[in-house]
Amino acid sequence: MTNAQGAATPLLLLHAYLDGELDPINSLAIAQQIAADPVLGAEVEHIQALRHAVRERLPREPWRWPAGQPGSLCVRCPAIVLRRRLWIATCEP
Repeated sequence: MTNAQGAATPLLLLHAYLDGELDPINSLAIAQQIAADPVLGAEVEHIQALRHAVRERLPREPWRWPAGQPGSLCVRCPAIVLRRRLWIATCEP
């Protein structure tokens, strides 16, 4: 959704805005465009209604490690950090 010059279209920026992915300057610019353009305002309402419907009808399932995979990274991270610290300690003069 970019034009020939590679600039993002308002609809693409709108989605990035609603996802919280824009920097403050572009966020302010698209917010002003939404306020000025009733078509963009209607699209915001449509996207928000769609998100709400998806969240209500398709609740998130708890994530589980696939069978045979190791446990949580939170369990493994301290061991990785400790190994790295020991390796650094042995390399220092």
